[in-house]
Formats: sequence, structure tokens, C-alpha cells
Amino acid sequence: MWLLIDQASIRLGISRRTIQRKVSQQTIRSKKDGNRRYVWIDPMFLRKN
Repeated sequence: MWLLIDQASIRLGISRRTIQRKVSQQTIRSKKDGNRRYVWIDPMFLRKN
């Protein structure tokens, strides 16, 4: 599921900076849509809130 970086950090319980680091290291899939950056998160890893 594609999520904005802020959404992914909340759902995964990790910092925004950690996700940005993973994007720059290319260890997480990402795409840009205009000025927004989305990351691919497997729904199986999302926290239950």
C-alpha cells in the first residue's frame, strides 16, 4: 500500500527521518507525485491502531 512518509512513520511506529534514510539508501520503494513522496509498505507490517 502506498502511503505518504508521515502516514507511514505513524503506522510503522518509526521516525520520519528513518523512512527518509531508507528511501535514500533505496531499501524501501518510493515514488513521487508532484511534491509528495510515497513509500510502499506491505500491509502485513502495519501496526494495529
